[in-house]
Amino acid sequence: ASREQLSIAAHQLFLVLGEKGMEVVQMAQVENRGDQAYAGQGQGQERRVTEFSLVPGAFNLQSFSGSLTQVSDTQAFDTQPLPPGNTQIAFSFQVDLAQLDGEYLHQVRYPTAALEAFVFPATLSPEPPFADLGEQPIQGKTYRRMRVENLVPGQELHIPVPTPRALGWVLKWVALGIAGLAATAAALVVIRPSPRA
Repeated sequence: ASREQLSIAAHQLFLVLGEKGMEVVQMAQVENRGDQAYAGQGQGQERRVTEFSLVPGAFNLQSFSGSLTQVSDTQAFDTQPLPPGNTQIAFSFQVDLAQLDGEYLHQVRYPTAALEAFVFPATLSPEPPFADLGEQPIQGKTYRRMRVENLVPGQELHIPVPTPRALGWVLKWVALGIAGLAATAAALVVIRPSPRA
């Protein structure tokens, strides 16, 4: 098999913003359309099989499936050979918001049928080419879900993220909104008339 026979059926990005930094989780369904395993180039720890893009300043790179090696500021390779068919690869890293300059840049490395980005908090509005799929609750957090299809290698996707100062305000309002909802729910419980004996 050759690199030209590789594509991504589905790619998911989770961008979770905190007061100072952002955690990025990527999950990709990599498809090898060849009839033999694709082993990439190099040997051992230096083997380069499946390529992924990082953002400048990425740190704390962790692989959940396979074995990932960071080879430059914006590039990492998974070292596991890809058998024919689909292989799931998942990893995460962190980045300082000050490094992002108001946006997260995703560089497409393979033909990709569909990419979905889930951004927390959900206050951000997606811009073309993304389609807005609305809010998506996942494990107690509400994400903004956006989707784009039919991506080609070399294409760049720009996802706006707030600056650290703006994010502080956003998170404060999110917290106040949650506190307000909790207070309203508590008030409704208190003022509800008790059933008559």
